[in-house]
Amino acid sequence: MNTPFKHLTLVCSIVTAPLLVSCSHGGAPVLTVTSMEIAPGVGVGPIKFGMTLDEVKRALGEPDRTPGKPLQYLSLDLAVIPNHSDGKVGAIMMGDTGGGQLVERFKGATKEGIKMKSTRQEIVAAYG
Repeated sequence: MNTPFKHLTLVCSIVTAPLLVSCSHGGAPVLTVTSMEIAPGVGVGPIKFGMTLDEVKRALGEPDRTPGKPLQYLSLDLAVIPNHSDGKVGAIMMGDTGGGQLVERFKGATKEGIKMKSTRQEIVAAYG
């Protein structure tokens, strides 16, 4: 695999998302994605690599689904996947692997402007 494409895979898997947070009637956070900033190696908005899943739930609220260990937040178009070794956040996935509708919906981007469906030329220009 070509190095710029490795960057794109990394960028699409590691995202940072500033979120608007308000309280629901029960006091749990209700999150609405307003924009996404991808920060490779850091996390997604309040989600940081190395956090416990309980910390993620405190930050994002209860997930929409939990198929096994991953936490799926369908309204945010992301899933949080724990490490096998310690159960802490090991991966954050956005969109879908087939490049379909969820990729179209996910509006995250790095501060350099790299986002889903960025071209190789854009990635090379941003990261060298």
